[in-house]
Amino acid sequence: MCGILQSIRIGTAARHARVEALVPVFSETFGFGDYVQLLERFYGFYRPFEKNLRLVSGLNTILPDWSERLKLPLLERDLFWLGRTRAELDNLPVCSRLPPLDSDDLLAGALYVTEGSTLGGQIITRQLAKALSLHPGQGSSFFAGHGPETGSKWREFTAALCRIAAAGDESRIVSSAEDTFEAIENWLASAVEQGGPTESGLVMERA
Repeated sequence: MCGILQSIRIGTAARHARVEALVPVFSETFGFGDYVQLLERFYGFYRPFEKNLRLVSGLNTILPDWSERLKLPLLERDLFWLGRTRAELDNLPVCSRLPPLDSDDLLAGALYVTEGSTLGGQIITRQLAKALSLHPGQGSSFFAGHGPETGSKWREFTAALCRIAAAGDESRIVSSAEDTFEAIENWLASAVEQGGPTESGLVMERA
């Protein structure tokens, strides 16, 4: 595998850890109310992020199946299953400080974070089944992500990432990944300041 993966891992390690510390799915006190608040917060990030993603020209060339990778539909499925209405979702606050996506390098760095989260999501899915009796299609579709196809989807993405890095600027890719982690960190931290979940638990692994 190309060197960009190691560069991003090293460059984003600190911010990655801070994001993990803001998502308490493995806490013994983590309950349904905390889980709904967590999903709502991710909804507030992915709604504008994926709106911007849809505007990126050439995305089909980089990831031909990008529409299958969108997380907002999964979040909506979970939140509807958990009792939220369309009006309630439409009224949720959304993140306004998002990473730019206006070059292949910046896009690749941002997608490293969002695509990579599906790997750790497989571990979280098992925890949600154990602790809250939630399952894909029944409240945990967002974290389940691609399910059994997660590994192959990640490999497809990293192949595209390596191609972009070979033709682009690795430092800009790493900076974009850092900026994306920072955007998520700040967004989740603002929920904590308002009384949301606080303990560690998110696992965003990298293969």
